[in-house]
Amino acid sequence: MSLKYDDFDLQIERAGEKYRVRLLNAPTGQATGEFVLPFSDIELGNFLSRIGQVRRSMRRVDMPELHAAKEFGGRLFSAIFCGEMIAQLRGSIEQSINSDRGLRIRLRLTDVPELADLPWEFLYDQSQNHFLTTSTETPVVRFLDLPQRIAPLRATLPLRLLVMIAGPRNLKRLDAEGEWERLQDALGDLVKGGHLVLERLPSATLDALRLRARGAPFHIFHFIGHGGFDNVAEDGVLQFEDEAGMSYPVRGEMLGLQLHDHRSLRLAVLNACEGARSSRKDPFSGVAQSLLQQRVPAVIAMQFEISDIAAKVFAREFYRAIAEGNPVDAAVCESRKALFKEEYGQEWATPVLYMRSQEGALFDLQPGTAPEIGSGQHAVAAAERESGERAAAEAAEVAEKARRDRAAQEEAARQAETARQAEAARQAEANRQAATSAQVEIARNEEIKRRAKLAQAAARVPSVPETVVIPPTDSPAAIESADLAAALVGNTRQPGSTATRTSASTARPARRVPAEATAGGQAVSGSIVQPRPGLHIPAWLVLLIAVPLIGVVLALSWHHLRGHDEDHATGGTTAQSAAPAAASVAPSTASVVPAAPQHNDAVPPKSEPTSPVGAANDAAPALASPGKAPASAEPANFKPTPKPAPAALAPERVKIPSAEQAAKIVSRVNPAYPMLARQAHISGSVELRVIVAKDGSVKSATPISGHPVLAQAAIDAVKQWRYQPTMRNGKPVEVETTVPVDYALKNLDATSTAPPAPAAAPCTLGAVVFPDQGNPLVGNVPYTYTGGHDLQSLAVRGIPLNAGKQAIPGLTIGQYTLRGSNGTASFSVESHPSMGHAAEDGEYLLIVIVVKSTSEIVCRETVEFHRKW
Repeated sequence: MSLKYDDFDLQIERAGEKYRVRLLNAPTGQATGEFVLPFSDIELGNFLSRIGQVRRSMRRVDMPELHAAKEFGGRLFSAIFCGEMIAQLRGSIEQSINSDRGLRIRLRLTDVPELADLPWEFLYDQSQNHFLTTSTETPVVRFLDLPQRIAPLRATLPLRLLVMIAGPRNLKRLDAEGEWERLQDALGDLVKGGHLVLERLPSATLDALRLRARGAPFHIFHFIGHGGFDNVAEDGVLQFEDEAGMSYPVRGEMLGLQLHDHRSLRLAVLNACEGARSSRKDPFSGVAQSLLQQRVPAVIAMQFEISDIAAKVFAREFYRAIAEGNPVDAAVCESRKALFKEEYGQEWATPVLYMRSQEGALFDLQPGTAPEIGSGQHAVAAAERESGERAAAEAAEVAEKARRDRAAQEEAARQAETARQAEAARQAEANRQAATSAQVEIARNEEIKRRAKLAQAAARVPSVPETVVIPPTDSPAAIESADLAAALVGNTRQPGSTATRTSASTARPARRVPAEATAGGQAVSGSIVQPRPGLHIPAWLVLLIAVPLIGVVLALSWHHLRGHDEDHATGGTTAQSAAPAAASVAPSTASVVPAAPQHNDAVPPKSEPTSPVGAANDAAPALASPGKAPASAEPANFKPTPKPAPAALAPERVKIPSAEQAAKIVSRVNPAYPMLARQAHISGSVELRVIVAKDGSVKSATPISGHPVLAQAAIDAVKQWRYQPTMRNGKPVEVETTVPVDYALKNLDATSTAPPAPAAAPCTLGAVVFPDQGNPLVGNVPYTYTGGHDLQSLAVRGIPLNAGKQAIPGLTIGQYTLRGSNGTASFSVESHPSMGHAAEDGEYLLIVIVVKSTSEIVCRETVEFHRKW
C-alpha cells in the first residue's frame, strides 16, 4: 500500500531588500514570516565546492563533509522554520502521522529564481537529528505551479523505460557500453520480474529520439551523458550526438518540444552533471524546469556529479519503488536512504526532484493481467506494439544511415590521406632522382675536365726514353752520365761551400735491375737501368735528379755553419748522417749519396779503377733496397727526434657537486627573506642551478625547486657570489653546480630579524565575492587605498592557506593592478592537479594588496575558504 501525502506549501517571495516566506497550505493552517539567507555567497560557494568535488575512494559518513552538511542544513532549516513557521511544521507533521499519511514539503521558488540553486536537499532538523529528505514522511520537492493539471497515467506493468546514452567523441570519454551494462545489471531483477522493459535508442541523436517518440508508448525517459549550462544563453543543455558522432548541444526547451506530444511520458531522469542548475533570472532555463513546462509531470536531475556505483544504487532502488506503485517523491526518499552509507559519502543529496503534478503518484498501476486474445484491449496492445516496432525499425534505419555516412566519410578521409601520402612519396622520389641526375652530370663534367687536363699535359711532355742496361762504372758511357750529374750538382752548389764534389759513381740513377732482368735475352747481374747516353734529357728527369742533390748540399752547408768539435770527435759521421735526410727529400730515387771525406780544396779525389764486379759490389751499399735502409745511411748512435705529443684540450664546462664547489666560495651575499613570504609564513628550501663563469663570477642562476616567492630572492643573492676559478689542464673552465638555500621562519624569530609590526594600513578590503568557483577560482573584492604608492605599482592577490596558515605551494596566482583609489579588484588562483601530486586542504584565503616590485604587503585580510587544491 503506497503512502498518501498532505501538502506543506512554502512560497518564498521578495519583500524589498529581504525575503518573505508564506505558508500557503498546510494541515494546521497558514502563516507568514521573514526569511534571511543565513550565509554569504562566499560561504555558499565554499560549501558547494567542498560537497561537489569528485568523490574520494575511501569515505566515512562521519567525515568532515557530513558535519559541514549538517551545519549548512541546520542553518538553512533555522532560517526558514522559525517562530510561527516551526510551530506550523511540527503540528502538520503530527497531524499527518496521526492520519497515517506523510507531509510533502513543496518549495515554490518561481518568484525568486536566485534561490533555486540552493541545495535545499540538505535541510536538517537538529532537534530530530535527521535530514528531512531522507525520510519518506517528509520529502522535499521543488514545485513549479503551472496551470494545466496532469493526472496519473493508468498503466499496467511492465513500465517501459527508454534509455539514451550519449558519448560524443570530442568530449570527455564516456564508457557508453559500460553505462548500459551497469543499468541493465541494476534493473535486471525488475526486468526479469516483469516490472520494467528496457529499451536503448540505437543512436543518441535528436532525430532518433523524435522518430522513437512517434512510435509505441514509453513511460520514462532516462538520459546518461554530459550536461551543462550555457552562461550566454542562460539555459541548460544536454550534449547529444550528431550524425558524425560529435557533440550536439540540446537545450531543455528543444528537448521538451520533442517529448511534448508523447502523452504516456510521466518521468524524465537526467544523469548528467549540472542537469539541475538554473539561471538566476529564468526559473525555466534549466533542462529540468524546461521539461516541466513542456508537460512532463516530474523530472529528476543531478545537482552534483554522481559516481558510477552511486548512480547504479539510485537507479535500482528508485525504479523498484516506482514499480511498487509508490509516489515519485517517496521513491526518491527510498533511494536516498540506500545511498546514506559510508561508501557513498554525501551523494544521497545529489538527486533533485522537480514536480508540477499536484500528486506524487505518476502511475495508476492496474493489476498485471495479460489481455485476452481477440479482445479490443489486445488489439490496441498489438497495434501499440506494432507501432513501437515500426518506430524502432525507423530509428534503427536512421542510425544505420548515420553509421554508413560516417563510415563513408572516414573512408573518403582515409583515401584522401593515402593519395596525399602517395603523392608526397612520388614527389620525394622525383626529387631524389633529380638530385641523383644532377650529381651524375656534375661528376661527368668533372671527369671530362680532368681528362682534358691530362691530354693537355701529355701534349706538353715528350716521350719517355727507352731504358737500356748501363755497363760497369768504368765504361765511357757511365763516366759521361756521371759527369752530367756532377755538372748539374755543380750548378746548384753555393759559392764558398766546403762540401766536396760528388763523385761520378754516386750520381747514378735510381733503380737497380734485378738479377733476373735481361738485355737482348741475356741476364746481366747487378746492372742499373738508365736512359740511353747521348739522348735528349727531359726537364722532369733533371728535376728528379736535382731536387735530392740540392737537399744534400743544403744539409752539408748546415753542417759547416755550426761548430766542428763534434765532427773532429766523430771522424766525419755528420755528413754521413745527412744521407737519410737526402733520401727523405726524394724517395722516388731510392738511392742515398754518401758524403766524401772532408778536404780543404774543391777538387774530387781520383778514383781507383775497379773491375765491373767490384764496381757493382761497391755501389750496392749506396742503393736502398725495398723495405731496408742502407747500413751506411745512419750512424750507430743516431736517435730520431721524437714528435711532440698534441696538447690535451681542456673542457669548456664541468659539473661539480654542490659541497665541493661550496668550498671555493670567495665571497657571498646572504639571501634576503621576502616580506611577502614572512607575512604569509612561507618557508622551505630553494635549489638553484648555477653556472659559474671562468673568472669565478656567477653567470646564471635558475630555480630547480622551491616556492616562487622565495626563489627570486635566492637568485638575486647568489648572482652576487664569487668563486675561485676552476682550472682544467692549466686553463680556467666554466662550472655547473647546484646551490641550496634554506628559508626558516624559526631562524627569523631566533635572530630577531623579523620585520617590525606594520603601521596602520592605508587601505581597506571589503567582502570577497567568487563569481567563478571552478579552476581557476576567480574572486572580486572591493578596496580603498589612501597611501602614497603609485597605484600602478600595487596589485591585489589571493593566496590559499592551509590549516596552519601556511601558503599552499604549486598554485598559479593571478593579480589585478589597481586602477583607482577605490573600486573592485579581481584575482585568480589556479591549481594543477596531477597523478603525482596529492591534493591539499585549504582552510583560508589571504587577500592582500602588495607592491608588485617587492611583494611588500600594504594591507591584508584573511577569510575562511574551504577547498581542496
